[in-house]
Amino acid sequence: MPKAKKQDAAPTFALLELFDQLHTAKLGRRAVFIRGKDGARVRDLVASQGAAGVADLMRAFFASEDRWIADHGYTVGVFASQAGKLLALEARRAKADAWIGECDRLHGGACETAMVHRLRIKKGAGDGA
Repeated sequence: MPKAKKQDAAPTFALLELFDQLHTAKLGRRAVFIRGKDGARVRDLVASQGAAGVADLMRAFFASEDRWIADHGYTVGVFASQAGKLLALEARRAKADAWIGECDRLHGGACETAMVHRLRIKKGAGDGA
């Protein structure tokens, strides 16, 4: 049984290392971790999103210009609390990308509405898409 536990811990440990690297790149300082609690949060996210999905969410978290995230800090707790928002934004962007692609196909990239959506996506708003 301990062998399975070590295997389960491997993606969590790797993701916490990634979190620390992204934190250091963004803020110039290593992340502060709460022993046990942060690992459990990451493990829970891995269970629903898979390790690659959590890694993508971490990258989106540190790339986000969301004011709430910046005000509350770049911690695993804030990351876990914002995972749903990050997933929703990702879904809106994917939907907007598909819509813009169709508009480009129909109008040859000259559609004014598609240009507005491109600007919103670039700014990270994603609203209205």
